[in-house]
Amino acid sequence: RRGIEVVRIHTRVPFSMPHRVTAGLVRVLKRHKPLWMLVQFNHASELYPAARRALVHLRDAGIPVLNQAVLLRGVNDSIRAQVELGRALVAAGVKPHYLFCLDRAPGTEHFAVPLERAIYLARGIQRHSGLVVPRIMVDLPGRAGKLQLDADFVRNSRAVHPRRRPRRAIG
Repeated sequence: RRGIEVVRIHTRVPFSMPHRVTAGLVRVLKRHKPLWMLVQFNHASELYPAARRALVHLRDAGIPVLNQAVLLRGVNDSIRAQVELGRALVAAGVKPHYLFCLDRAPGTEHFAVPLERAIYLARGIQRHSGLVVPRIMVDLPGRAGKLQLDADFVRNSRAVHPRRRPRRAIG
């Protein structure tokens, strides 16, 4: 019989309440190995000094920390913003893991980034150091689960090559 093999914690605490990442909390967390901490920073400006200190506490305890950001129009939907976020995360000892295209939900439409823009960003940030590049994920209507906007997806996309017929449907 198997028990819990991996503990994965998704949290915004290092950003929203960094004072809660205490030595006591870290002691408790590091007893549960393997443990992965997945945080959410959407813009480099969110990595303010207290947030960076919270991340250092986790990293110094040997807890791997990955970031899962959400692509938001007017916030982080430029190559520059994504590269700056990636560099700030890596400097704080955090690996940019995923950049999720926004899931459609009532009241969030004004933050939605068109798929064509996400593909443009995927293509642009892939030219930078691999450490700062997250995997860009999208949940397309009619598909089961999320798809990665990887090099093949970008190369075959009508949004990037409007005259080329896509080899793989995008929606």
